[in-house]
Amino acid sequence: MKHLPDADGGPVSAEAPAGISVLLIEDDLLDVMATQRTVAAEGLPYRMQVAHSVAKARALLNAQSFDVILADYALADGTSFDLMDVFADQLVIFITGAWDEADAARALRHGVHDYLIKDIDGKYLKLLHYRVETALRQRRTTRALRNSEARLRAILNNAPASISARDVAGGLILSNRHHDALATGAPPTLPQPFEGEETLMHVDGTEHTYHTVRFPMPDAEGSISAFGEISVDITARKHAEQQIRQLAYFDPLTALPNRRMLLDRMQQAFATSARHGGCGALFFIDLDHFKALNDSLGHDHGDLLLIEVAHRLLACVRGEDTVARIGGDEFLVMIVSLDSRRHLAAAQAARVGEKILQAIGQPCQLREQRYTVTPSVGVSVFHGRDVDADDLIKRADVAMYQAKAAGRGTLRFFDPAMQAARDLRESLEVDLRRAVAQGQLRLHYQAQVDANRCIVGVEALLRWHHPRQGILLPDVFMPLAEQTGLILGIGGWVVEQACVQLAAWARRPASRGLRLSVNVSARQFRHEDFTTHLDTALRRHGVVPQRLRLEVREPVLQADPVVALARMNAARQLGVGFAIDGFGISLSSISHLRRLPIEQIKISPTLISHLPDDANDEAVVRTIVCIARELRLGTVACGVETEDQRGCLEAMGCLNWQGHLFGYPVPLAEFESRLHSLHVITSAAASSQIAAQP
Repeated sequence: MKHLPDADGGPVSAEAPAGISVLLIEDDLLDVMATQRTVAAEGLPYRMQVAHSVAKARALLNAQSFDVILADYALADGTSFDLMDVFADQLVIFITGAWDEADAARALRHGVHDYLIKDIDGKYLKLLHYRVETALRQRRTTRALRNSEARLRAILNNAPASISARDVAGGLILSNRHHDALATGAPPTLPQPFEGEETLMHVDGTEHTYHTVRFPMPDAEGSISAFGEISVDITARKHAEQQIRQLAYFDPLTALPNRRMLLDRMQQAFATSARHGGCGALFFIDLDHFKALNDSLGHDHGDLLLIEVAHRLLACVRGEDTVARIGGDEFLVMIVSLDSRRHLAAAQAARVGEKILQAIGQPCQLREQRYTVTPSVGVSVFHGRDVDADDLIKRADVAMYQAKAAGRGTLRFFDPAMQAARDLRESLEVDLRRAVAQGQLRLHYQAQVDANRCIVGVEALLRWHHPRQGILLPDVFMPLAEQTGLILGIGGWVVEQACVQLAAWARRPASRGLRLSVNVSARQFRHEDFTTHLDTALRRHGVVPQRLRLEVREPVLQADPVVALARMNAARQLGVGFAIDGFGISLSSISHLRRLPIEQIKISPTLISHLPDDANDEAVVRTIVCIARELRLGTVACGVETEDQRGCLEAMGCLNWQGHLFGYPVPLAEFESRLHSLHVITSAAASSQIAAQP
């Protein structure tokens, strides 16, 4: 028994009940009979019907379909080409006795699967079964391939990923609908293996995040002929991850980092501090009486306040610092990259703390309510890994409660020594404000003498007669006065007292020739009303302006030379003279001497203290004296304490001196009592002596 293969190549029994339906289109009865005999003789499972004309064949084809159509080319009422429209997608084998190659090519172009050439002895019928068997196998294989491609296409298009393949030159050879939705632009010229995340744009202009795998695709011989690419859109997953991270590491109300994120950043800060040496500081901030706000205005107003406080805290720090909310009305602020010296780091932290106190203490609008809250702030300084995160938070927390115990709305350091320093500063500031009001600031006077021990000038030096600490020198309280702004009032008072004293001396013959020098601070000198206040004081007390000399230190002149020159020129127009105090520490100012309207240089005590033993300092002092002589400027050596120093200076040509060797700064009464033992040179005579110095 003969067998025909099924679509998968396996045998199909000739006794299969379905068999193979065959339509034989043939108008030659002998050929029909010969074909039927061959089918019977071979035992082929054909269920055959015969059509003797084009019309009959069309009627049968319109009524049913066949597995195989065996069609003679030339028929009585036409040709089989007339039936091409009803052959459709059926398997057709032409049988003809008078064909050439052109006819065969034409038939194949129109969808005919194969053809047989009739011969006289009917040998072609011996090939019939083979041709039908081969055609059916190819048809089933083709249909199986098409079905497979259709299933693959369905899988590709329904897969939740962009899938494509490109040849080694970058040409697209396969893609699904998700890939077609991408705005891929120009294809890559040379695909390469890759796995990772990338951002791709859709044709609608939106950007999505994809996880992409690009891999080589070998052909049957093992050569890499293409690259496949599978890209899964993970935009939603990334967004969900971000939301999860936001919930895990950030406060949902203020969007600030929460405790978990802060602890992580603290570990990073500890490592950075240990590696680079800088200190850091942690602030524990608690809002005073926050519960009262919630109880009176409601939690919605409390939330608004917390959000506003978060914004204000962020404005107080740098980008590298961290502001966190750890619950309720408690915030933690960590600042990094402070000075490596703890006491200076503490001072920097204190300034940030003051900003926080001031920022949070400003009134804020909570809908229809205007509300003011104060914070209690505790600070703990850290260096490297000298304390773990939990202990650091506890220290700042303890310091915060110390701030609450101190009256709320203030700041306290955990470290006792640092807190003591801060307390001292705060106490000193309070005392300094009281000192200005209660007249505890006084001027002491020190003479400037020449080689004959005659007074050529007087300097008024500020002293604070503190009720508990005794007499304090300017180095103790003047920096604080600069920082707090008290220096403007103090400086104005010094100028006013100098004018008062010059007016008093002018009424007595023994002191009429005295010229008085006072120091001017940087902040006072830069103030826009400096010259106006100076002119007012001179006029109020009827002082000859030439009797007053203002001493300005080098850094003040170097900080803003343009402003300094304008201030000095304005004061010089009033008749007031200028001296550079502490000259010689920064020699860069020498280049400005020609442009500055000064009349005297006061050599820094730092240079004088090492004379005559230090050759370098001696060379510097000698250079200063020579430059001053060339510029016709007077020189006064400050801090002269020994005869050796005086003698060395005299040998250099510096003949005006000031220092303990000639008398300490003393109160006015004591200074005036000494005037009887010293000769006072008038201002004109003193100027002549300066000009006559060798």
